[in-house]
Amino acid sequence: MFNAGGSLANSDSDGQNYSQKITTDSTSIVDQHTNNTSQSYNANMRISWIEPLWNPKNFLQATASTNFNTRNSDKFQYNKDGNGQYNLIDSTYSNSFQNDFYTEALELDFRHQETDYNYMFGMKAEPSQTYSTTNYMNGEILDRNNEVVNWSPTATFKYNFGRKKFARLDYRGRTNQPSIDQMQPVKNNDNLMNESIGNPALNPSFEQSLRLMYSSFNANRYSSFSAGLFGAYTQNALIANSIYDVTGKQWSQTVNSKSAPFNATANVMFNTPIIKNRLQFNTRTEFGYQQRFGYSKRLSDGSEVIPSGSTNLILGDLSKTMNKSASEFLNLTFTTDVIEIGARGSVRYSNTQNNLNDNINQETWDWTSTGNVNLHLPYSVNVSNDLSYTTRQGYSNYDKNELVWNASIDKSLFNKKGTIALKLYDILQQKQNISASIGDNYRQISHFNALTSYVMLSFTYKLAKFGGGATGADMFRNRRGGSPDGGFGGPGGPPPGM
Repeated sequence: MFNAGGSLANSDSDGQNYSQKITTDSTSIVDQHTNNTSQSYNANMRISWIEPLWNPKNFLQATASTNFNTRNSDKFQYNKDGNGQYNLIDSTYSNSFQNDFYTEALELDFRHQETDYNYMFGMKAEPSQTYSTTNYMNGEILDRNNEVVNWSPTATFKYNFGRKKFARLDYRGRTNQPSIDQMQPVKNNDNLMNESIGNPALNPSFEQSLRLMYSSFNANRYSSFSAGLFGAYTQNALIANSIYDVTGKQWSQTVNSKSAPFNATANVMFNTPIIKNRLQFNTRTEFGYQQRFGYSKRLSDGSEVIPSGSTNLILGDLSKTMNKSASEFLNLTFTTDVIEIGARGSVRYSNTQNNLNDNINQETWDWTSTGNVNLHLPYSVNVSNDLSYTTRQGYSNYDKNELVWNASIDKSLFNKKGTIALKLYDILQQKQNISASIGDNYRQISHFNALTSYVMLSFTYKLAKFGGGATGADMFRNRRGGSPDGGFGGPGGPPPGM
């Protein structure tokens, strides 16, 4: 088998950069015009070959692939001249950057096939080469070359306990190339209190992952059960190095981690009818653990953020962030030809610790209960209402409860090929839009503005059906009820990374 592909992308943008920074000692003003142009070219090729060995149950599979990506980026910033025109180039914040990234992969696998089970194991070699050239506006040219070879075993084992019951184990490795924004070594003064520095010496990261899953589907009861365990760790992970100077300004640079971040997730889903075609029960339980690294330091004296003769920030103190989480979801749905009533409840717990914050436990709780009533009226008219109540703990000033009410009415047209619908969102105007995220060296709670109550009128027309006469909506509903494969088709989807 042979396939090849490629892509081409170009962008050109102009912008205005005006900012003012006031300290007790001075006032800084930036008033510049910026022009950014970039081009990206990508080409890839893959060839695979399968050869039976001493009998039809044993195969040797060889796969070779190559990928080439070249990226060019020009950034020019101009200050005002004596006539007020943006004609004076700022050599400190302007440069041209070219990056060529090559990756090759050679994988050799042995496969064995039986009626009840099959397995594959092999080895994968993935060398990569990065060549970058930076042309500064003062005439200086900087060349950087990085060459890395990653090796990883590949393995898969699947055992079929029955027609729709199986267990599977997968192990893989993957290389990730740094982005051009992470590598470009030109300074950025778009935000005078937050400046990013590129790092052209970055190596690609290499992630190794392991997945174990079990799935079963009972066709007689139309119930399903699945359980999964996923884990991954990353060598040379691309993480943040953040330095704060005496003015409080943050300087940041991406570096390769000396320690390997690790994450793991376990997930269990069960779905079954309590009363056939009338009362359906779903549950999903998930546990997660995440360990992240970063570097951070706050300078209390006049130390240099970038040492003389260097293009890199000083390396901060190692920041180790550990997050443990658990969640539970329950769903009960009663359905007749006229009415559908649903009741759902969920709880999520998160515990975060950081070694630079005295390992203090930072905990959050999210409790949500939801109810919905859908009426199927004559003349193909449907009326729906759902009410959701959420309470939060551990979000500091954002420990706010919310009651969200949505409603809709729709009617089928053109022999049920078309649907016109009127939907009302957040009728009580209580949605808070609060979220928590964890980075390499920070925990952030965000409250963002969003449109609250609004009304949407829509019309949908189905142009075609999928094979077997089932529409896309039918396929989606069947999957939520329990997929024929016994996969992670329950509410909320699969565990992250699966």
